Amino acid sequence: MKLKIILLLTASVLLSTASGASAAPSRHHLHHGLHVAGQYNSSGSSADGRPSEWCGWEMRHLVGGNVGPEYNLARNWAHWGRPASGPAPGVIGVMAHHVFKVVQVLGHGTVLAISGNDDHAVRVRARSTAGVIAWREG
Repeated sequence: MKLKIILLLTASVLLSTASGASAAPSRHHLHHGLHVAGQYNSSGSSADGRPSEWCGWEMRHLVGGNVGPEYNLARNWAHWGRPASGPAPGVIGVMAHHVFKVVQVLGHGTVLAISGNDDHAVRVRARSTAGVIAWREG
């Protein structure tokens, strides 16, 4: 259910940017997000197994397939799939402590991206590509 909502939000953002008068999405569309609540236990995991730092965990669900728990750690996504030449829709951007999936390249070192644990929620928003240590694709 959560993935369907995320996909609908992503499609909404893409449609609004494609049909708008401006090539850049509005601030309203860049700030869409889905808050994901959860209670954490003493081991740092939520009741659903999500770790307290959960962008890698969320990416495992976004890419689907059999991606193991070692990818809960954002930096490990630098070894997933194969190298990509740079940002493009569907490409994974890996930072030292965060991982995101590119929805659209906005230009000037900025992409529209979806990621988990972005201010404690899954969000679709503009993100700088500064600090990206790897671009990966499946």
